[in-house]
Amino acid sequence: MAYIRPSMSYEAFKHLFSRLQVADVVVSRVGEEAIVMDRYGRVIARGTDHAEVIQKAIDHVYSLGGGKVYVNFGEYVISQIVVKDNVELVSDGATLKRAGRDYHLVVLGNNTKLRGFRIVGLGPTSYDINKYLNNMVYASGKSNIVIEDNYIEDADDDAIAIESCQNVKIRGNTVINTYKHAIDITGSSKHVVIKGNYVDGVSVYDGITVYVDGGHTITIVGNVVRNVHSTKADAGGIHIEDIGTKDRTNVTVVGNAIEDVDYGIKQYQCRHCVISDNTIKNAKKAGIRLGYPVACSVVGNSINNMEVEQENYGIELHGALATSIVGNSIRGNPSYTIGIYHNEAGNLEETVFANNSIYNCLYGMKGIFKRVSIIGNMFVNINRNAIWVRTSSQKVIIEANFFRDVGIEADNTYDVIYVEAESGVYTFTVLILGNMLRQDNANKPRYFIYLSHSNVNYVRAFRNWVEGIGTGFVNAKYTGCEYRENVGYTTENRGVATVTGDGSTTSFTVDVEHGLVSDKIVARVTLDRDGTVDKVYLVDKDGDGFKETLRIVVTYATAPADGEEVPIYWEAEVVT
Repeated sequence: MAYIRPSMSYEAFKHLFSRLQVADVVVSRVGEEAIVMDRYGRVIARGTDHAEVIQKAIDHVYSLGGGKVYVNFGEYVISQIVVKDNVELVSDGATLKRAGRDYHLVVLGNNTKLRGFRIVGLGPTSYDINKYLNNMVYASGKSNIVIEDNYIEDADDDAIAIESCQNVKIRGNTVINTYKHAIDITGSSKHVVIKGNYVDGVSVYDGITVYVDGGHTITIVGNVVRNVHSTKADAGGIHIEDIGTKDRTNVTVVGNAIEDVDYGIKQYQCRHCVISDNTIKNAKKAGIRLGYPVACSVVGNSINNMEVEQENYGIELHGALATSIVGNSIRGNPSYTIGIYHNEAGNLEETVFANNSIYNCLYGMKGIFKRVSIIGNMFVNINRNAIWVRTSSQKVIIEANFFRDVGIEADNTYDVIYVEAESGVYTFTVLILGNMLRQDNANKPRYFIYLSHSNVNYVRAFRNWVEGIGTGFVNAKYTGCEYRENVGYTTENRGVATVTGDGSTTSFTVDVEHGLVSDKIVARVTLDRDGTVDKVYLVDKDGDGFKETLRIVVTYATAPADGEEVPIYWEAEVVT
């Protein structure tokens, strides 16, 4: 076995031998050569073909049953290297530079680690994007893999591609200027953690992609993704998709920061997934896009599209089933953003929208809602309608929401809640309960509730508090509609009037202020004793054209006693 006599400085030797204390072999760059030494200072391999030398270092450690290969700082121009089972390939900043194309650069086996490298590709190319031959770091069908603290730039395909692997940790990597995907998880991969990575710049597809068939239990947490603008498809900062038929996908996307992308987070056909506490800024198309999720949760995310000057959505849904969208904050551009939008591509059913805050949007919410609850949300500074219930919606609950400054684009033009139907297509069973409107803007909404067609049926509005309506509380009352106990725009009232007996008089006339917003009303009167209600009619006592007074004429069978206070119970309701 030869011993090395390299022309290197004392400090370089000192560093080399310090590495030999913690690694089985060390690879060093000396002049044009790469040299492998074991911990006893013996030369294992040397040569100008850097890939061949590093591969011999890996093979040597593999032959010992596994261990660690440390690559000293310097630049190594390589073709493909294969990290075999039970081998760790580590460095503190050595550069692995791709020499050519049509091969994966670093291929990982079982129980392997890749740490601390700068890995440089040849940059984006124009070859067939459907071929995946040039991934920078690649593993297929393996388990127990760690990829950490690497700096990968100018990836020719994917920077990191994991196919049908399990127990994988991808953490603390920086990925710059990738052609296809920065991190791509595919096939039946499971038990994968993608944590604390920084991604900046993707040309074709997504920043972090999970595209699985039978894969599950994948966590994407604490990553930063920026500048993902696709030239080939709608790109997402993070994209999760299940193309299989398994019961659970179980992907968790938590605490990521995403900025300057087409879509912040894209999800398609996933089950039992969580998208939580992510911060998304300047998503050109949508902050979060959901495609047919089942039993998923979208909770506590912050979406800021205030600087996006094209049509965009805070949260866009292509259908959903049994999904919860709760506690999200959406700030939009009032000329372009719809806060929450269902694009009618699939049924939106049995889904809850609760405690979301929607600010500065063109529309607050818009969609076809079926068995959907919209509860406890806040809508502030909405240019047009706060909630637009589209044609064929049914069984919708709109409860305990707070609206402030709605319809501010034009005075008396837009409505707070717009319920739509059309000829031959019904919208029915909409409960609007306990909501509050406060209007400080000079431009007022036209109606609190607007029913667009007589096929809007069974709308019931109870105990809403409204302030600052331009025209009225509601524009119409179609089949099964009912409006009661709404404060600030009183559509029903009741009370007790009294007459005083003198022992001989049996007929009395009494005037009461009905206190309703309209003088198109129906009234009911009940007596506490035998008698008749002879007349009940409206009177304009002050001559202003509005009949504010309800005049009641009654006759008792016997005269009330002298000084007796006799009650007359009345109730009145606006007819719309």
